[in-house]
Amino acid sequence: MDINQNIVRIRTAMQMGTGIIYPCEPRNENFEEHNYIIFTNRHLIKDIPLDGSESDEDGVLKYFQFDIYNKEGRKLEISSGQEKENKVTAELFYSATENENLQEDGENLKSVEDIAVILLSFHRDIDLDLETRILWEDDDIVDICMEGFPQVLSDSDISSKLLVNGIYKSVFPSNSRIGVFQIKDDYHWYNNYMDYRLFQGFSGSPVFQKLPDRGVRLLGMNQSVLNLENGENPFKLMYYYKMPFILEYLREQGCILFSKEKDESAKIRWIVKDKSNREENDPNPPTDGNQGDLTLLLLGASGAGKSSFAKSFLLHSNYIDSTNDGQTTRSSVIYEISKYQEKPKAKIKFLNQEKFVQRMKLLNYHNYLYYICREVFGEQKEKTLEGYLRYFCYVYSSELIKNCPEFEKEINECNSKINELFYEKGKKLKRKDQENRYYIDNLEKLCEEILQLKLSENKSGKKDFNFMQTALFETIEGQEDPKSCFNKILDSVEGFFDKSDFDFLGDSQDSANEEDRRLDNECGQEKESIQGYFEDHYRGIHREIIKKVFSKYLIKRNNYEVELNLDGSFEQRSFLMYSLQKKGKNSLTGMVDSVTISDSVSNEYAFIFDDLKISKLNMIDTYGLDHADWNADKNNVLSDMVYSLNEDNILKFDSNLAVVYVKKLDSGKPTELHNIIPSIFELIPMAPIYCVFTGLDIFLGTDIAEFKSAEHYFSNIRKPKSYEYIISEQFEEDLKGKRPKYAGYINSLYSTLKNNLITVSLDEDTLKNNFNMYENNRDEVYKLLASISMNEYSNMVIIPDEVIAQIDSCSEAITDFLREVFKNAEVDWERIHWKTAQANYTRISRRIKLGYWGTYPHQWNQLFHMGYTSTVIEKSNILKIFQNNNEEQQKTDVYTKEVELALDSYIRDMEQLFLGNQRSLSEFSEGDSEFRLLLEEMYDEGNKKGTYKINPFKLYEEIQQSKGCDKDEIERKINERLIKVYSNSNLGDECSDITIYLKKAFLTDVCNFSKGFKYISDELCDLFIRSLKEQINITNAKKAKNMIKINREFIADYLEAKHKFESKYTDVKFETLIKAYIGAK
Repeated sequence: MDINQNIVRIRTAMQMGTGIIYPCEPRNENFEEHNYIIFTNRHLIKDIPLDGSESDEDGVLKYFQFDIYNKEGRKLEISSGQEKENKVTAELFYSATENENLQEDGENLKSVEDIAVILLSFHRDIDLDLETRILWEDDDIVDICMEGFPQVLSDSDISSKLLVNGIYKSVFPSNSRIGVFQIKDDYHWYNNYMDYRLFQGFSGSPVFQKLPDRGVRLLGMNQSVLNLENGENPFKLMYYYKMPFILEYLREQGCILFSKEKDESAKIRWIVKDKSNREENDPNPPTDGNQGDLTLLLLGASGAGKSSFAKSFLLHSNYIDSTNDGQTTRSSVIYEISKYQEKPKAKIKFLNQEKFVQRMKLLNYHNYLYYICREVFGEQKEKTLEGYLRYFCYVYSSELIKNCPEFEKEINECNSKINELFYEKGKKLKRKDQENRYYIDNLEKLCEEILQLKLSENKSGKKDFNFMQTALFETIEGQEDPKSCFNKILDSVEGFFDKSDFDFLGDSQDSANEEDRRLDNECGQEKESIQGYFEDHYRGIHREIIKKVFSKYLIKRNNYEVELNLDGSFEQRSFLMYSLQKKGKNSLTGMVDSVTISDSVSNEYAFIFDDLKISKLNMIDTYGLDHADWNADKNNVLSDMVYSLNEDNILKFDSNLAVVYVKKLDSGKPTELHNIIPSIFELIPMAPIYCVFTGLDIFLGTDIAEFKSAEHYFSNIRKPKSYEYIISEQFEEDLKGKRPKYAGYINSLYSTLKNNLITVSLDEDTLKNNFNMYENNRDEVYKLLASISMNEYSNMVIIPDEVIAQIDSCSEAITDFLREVFKNAEVDWERIHWKTAQANYTRISRRIKLGYWGTYPHQWNQLFHMGYTSTVIEKSNILKIFQNNNEEQQKTDVYTKEVELALDSYIRDMEQLFLGNQRSLSEFSEGDSEFRLLLEEMYDEGNKKGTYKINPFKLYEEIQQSKGCDKDEIERKINERLIKVYSNSNLGDECSDITIYLKKAFLTDVCNFSKGFKYISDELCDLFIRSLKEQINITNAKKAKNMIKINREFIADYLEAKHKFESKYTDVKFETLIKAYIGAK
């Protein structure tokens, strides 16, 4: 390698200077291109009448003359308009500076944008042997050299290039941008020229360090001399841009991608035209979400490294303080990572009052009830709410009847419900997660009943029960110590919320805005009941804290959302830090719904994004699944998390979704994965599950110096216990044993997991000092994202055209499948608590929402999601193609078991294509999806023929049109309609209130989806077939493209054959030949 070949003379009409030529990768896999990038100063090309980003189509080459010499010392001929084989094209990029009149004698340390680059693309191979090693850290620098083309020697017949020697000078204060060296050569005796003029032409020259092996290492690019006055430089100081800064700067501007390589070189790729993150000219753009978008849902225990793993993908991770020693993430943090993000930013969304109360109820209501039971009934041997129900039913109730005989009927009814609850728990139920919700909900409701009976013991009756007027409440409310047990129960949930976290905010000076006043006067709230007091307490906490937050930071809010720049002020960055984690005793996380961070991908993984055409990667960092005080079932918490992300349109039920379970190597139980995988699969079966092991550096210990790669180390030296367990037959058996009826899908799930175990180190010092660890991270992340991009989970089969043609003949099997989907989407409203039923009725009848999502996911998008997934995972060979084809077809190689499994997988993955996005099945106003329009047609037809007594899509509008817009009048008329059409319904109910009975009858009628299925079955079947074919086209194309990209030698061989063929047969396209050849076969 020869540094002399890196040095390029650049001439324009008005300027002359120097540049540094460096290898650059081909773009868009165009291996016929031989690309080089020339670094120079922006002030050299300031007179050229071009914008900051131009291509040769705009005539870039005509403004430049480049002197570039090959290995033999011959000058390369570079000009536009040559024949194809000798053609050279150019692209220019620079960013406008604040000082458009910047001179070499300008204020050097401020001229951070005095950088321009030119891409030269040769359509022939050129013989250059360039120096590529770069100094990435400022260490061990003593002697420095600079070589360029000074203008004073431009007319020399002997040599127009000059080498200058110097000594490195440290800069105070230190910085990563500008370096300084002092020239050792004595040139000051030459008094006819000022230093400024003498060094004209050196701008853009390489600054380098000679090495003992006779090679050199590039330090940077000369920017200017130190100009004290009138071009004088008595200290002989020169300023240069450090090479890593030049690369970082161009990366920030969306000009290039680069990565550090093992030999100290930089791999560079030009992306100016493609920085929009979208692949150009794609003949088959996917429609299941944005093209190239992937979503990773990060799960795992606290402290596993989820946040650190996500941050390793960010270019500006240094601005984000989100990691600590575990349990830092209390809400969802969404990282939107793209190849180029022009304005890195963060958006913090705070919980509104309803969602805050709902979250606290999920997290803390159990503990609250247990505390009151203990205070009322005393300590019991069985320290659970179930224990108190048993105690009341089998021990205390008989005593209470003696003391309060007027309560006998209510006590006996309560005991019957308790016995029925325990009996129901013992039954084998279909949907474990939903049944567990019903059980917990009814358990808590019965605890409220026994407490109300007990606390009313000395009253005349419990009809006018008011929790805040009981002796118990007066006792616990009298505990003024904020550290009292009762206050601790209400004001703190370990790992999620602590009221004292917000003490640093001080008192609010902010007056209540319209939203606060609306919350203060929210109607219909029960404050007298046990649950009402709990909810009202948290409403008060929410009002108090939200006012403090916005008063403290004086940040403008919009619907509880705040947007910040990642490189914002200290106050803004503190705000973001406290929104992401607890720092010391201070935090905002307990009131945060989600944080969305938008940034460019880190340099380590940028090429992976470009190679796999990933336009955006959404990484969702979640709270740990192991918090100490979390009494709610993990399945329910996981379900709430997923539906909340789906509601916000962050997570979509399509084939771009994957789950990544993050776990520390040899930490925790090796079996924790096989316990959680079945729950994830049942909830989102279209998502493959991967395991990322963190803490590789800790596991290696002293072996780190000899480490080559995780695959090599685990195969030849030792395996971690968790890793060994996952690849064992025992793990596969344990996994299938959890859900034996899903064995077919579990095979694919396990195979994908086992083949893609990812092991990384997230320690920055380790990665900085050990390139093998850095490279291992890069290889492992590539393996992960490649597997997701190419849909490995749906197996690697590409569905043949012969099979696709058979799909139209499968209407009977498809209709049977869809009928079951509609049946499985239904709810048994007789079992649902009357408050939940009322909430569902209110939202549907008043056209607020299609269903209510509170304790249970009863919105219609959620019901149909559960109906679709529960049906698809229990079926195999859904289309029954492989039962219908004849013997001749069966003899062909296209009808294989693998193709059958692939078809079932595509049906699993196409949920969103078929059902539409979540809003079309949750919002009345968003009825544009085809599935939603068919539902409306079903109710129209069913209502006309008496199948449905009421059309939920038209009830409110019909009454509103007939009686004007008075809400009370509309409500009265709706009740009249209910009495008229449902008065003879045979529906049992726990509540004697006739209106609740009618509302449940309404829900049982309109939410019985299967009885109206017959009216739209043919249209649904047609939609299903079109959706499946679209999904097949998407996935086939994705697999084909990524298999070629991952095996780059295939595309290289193809392009070489294409080049040879088209060079010989100029009138024939190679692609046309291949298509004709395949057709002839």
